[in-house]
Parts: sequence; C-alpha cells; structure tokens
Amino acid sequence: MRKKVKTNIILFVVAIPIAIWLFFLLESPNFLWASVISLREQEAMKENKRDLWYTNEWNVLDVFLDDKVENLDYLTVSIAYDKENVSFDLDDIDAQTEYKILSNDDWNLLIQFNNFSNKNFDYKNSLFMLKFSWETQNILVSQATASLFTWNDRFLAVWSLNQYRQAHD
Repeated sequence: MRKKVKTNIILFVVAIPIAIWLFFLLESPNFLWASVISLREQEAMKENKRDLWYTNEWNVLDVFLDDKVENLDYLTVSIAYDKENVSFDLDDIDAQTEYKILSNDDWNLLIQFNNFSNKNFDYKNSLFMLKFSWETQNILVSQATASLFTWNDRFLAVWSLNQYRQAHD
C-alpha cells in the first residue's frame, strides 16, 4: 500500500510539469517552428542568380541569404508593406545576427543586420523571421544592400519564394 502511494505521488509530480509543458506548446505552436530552405529551392535561387529570397506565409516573413554573399560588414533590408492592413511585431524578430530598426515610415520598414563576422552564420537557415498581423501578399522585400568589408556596397537580387513554391508544389 505504501509503495503504491509513493508511486502515485511520483507520477503526479512528474505529470504536472509535462502537462504545463504541453499546455505551453499548444498555446504557442511557433515554439517548434523551424525555418530552413530545401535544397531544391536553394538550387533554384542559384540558377536564377538571386542573392536574397523570402516567403511571407502563415503570418511570418522569412528571409534567406545566399552563401555567395560573403564578407558582410552589415546588411540593410527594406520591406514594403500595406500599412493600413499589416502590422509587424518588431519586438519579436528572430534573427541570426544583431539588428536594429533604422526606420518604420509609411509603407516601408528598414532593418540593418550587423555583426556577421562574429557569428557562425548558417546560410541554410533564415537570416530573420518577422511575424505580422495579417496574412496577405502585400508584403515584399523591396531592396537589400550589402555593405562589404572591402568597402563596397552591393545591391542584392531579391526574389519571392512564394511564386516558386506555387509553381512547383
């Protein structure tokens, strides 16, 4: 009898943290969100000579950088959007590098990503993910400029993966 009570108490003590964890997981499904690009998509971007590509699905803007863009000092990304129908959660940007918001004017959000040299940047994962409030195609990365350690600036070729996925899925 005593052993059974002890076993029940241990099960109860273990079950409570598991239940809390499951509740958190169900309330926050983005907790398990992973953003990686498929090899097929990466090859298509290289064939089309694109440096930066993005998706804006499931209320997340997801931006990837090609591995041929190297020697980065910093990268400036301009995002055009319909300000009347879209709002960003600028406090919840999931980025591989440090960043700062340069401006959030009418119809344009400008973000600078820094400190590429101090990180082991993984080109297979997204540069950053930014959540927004409205699922719409009225968000696009309009321009990206790479400032290189060679003191050169380079405009990057930008492309939306949404069109590629619709045509090939």
